[in-house]
Amino acid sequence: MTARRFLRASAALCGAVARWCETQAWIQAADVYEFARRLEDLFHGESSGVDLAVSLSSQGVRFVRGGERTPLKTLWWPNLYLSYCGQRGMTSDCVNKVKRLFETDPERARRLDERMRQAVELSYTALTSTREAGFPKLREALQLGQECFQGWGLCGGDLGSHIQLLERSGASAVKPTGSGGGGFALSLWERQPPKDLADILVPVPEPQM
Repeated sequence: MTARRFLRASAALCGAVARWCETQAWIQAADVYEFARRLEDLFHGESSGVDLAVSLSSQGVRFVRGGERTPLKTLWWPNLYLSYCGQRGMTSDCVNKVKRLFETDPERARRLDERMRQAVELSYTALTSTREAGFPKLREALQLGQECFQGWGLCGGDLGSHIQLLERSGASAVKPTGSGGGGFALSLWERQPPKDLADILVPVPEPQM
């Protein structure tokens, strides 16, 4: 069930279609990413391209929109899990909600944007440090990311309840994945999660370098 949900992701679908077009010699290898990104625009109106970058590379990526896409070389790998909240998230609705915030309260929107940038940089620092130094940084980064999603109004309903469940069960930090508004949550654990959550938690495998 979980695997099928993963395969429905627009990035995985658009990446697969682009790769197939490459095998048919309809597009060049150098054009696969941009072709897939334009396909994903049909789903969301405007794709950031970050999910595609990871999907096409099959490993962690340091991503800058419109610029850098380089492999992420980690020094350790945390106990990270994905879990479905039971509520479907609509990316286009979430994107439009963030855009409206820029129109109605641009200063607040810019502050949230800057805090999310800080969360990303902190995550990068955490994963390229030692485990001892990196774990508290990664926990802070995920907490900061969750605060941004809450500020955008994308943590309500079943997703909010799911995040609270994981936190009560001992997760060190939890944040939505993707656009929020539903879908999956990413949780960080200092120790192994309780056995009664085994049916809903899917471990995030360490990237193959």
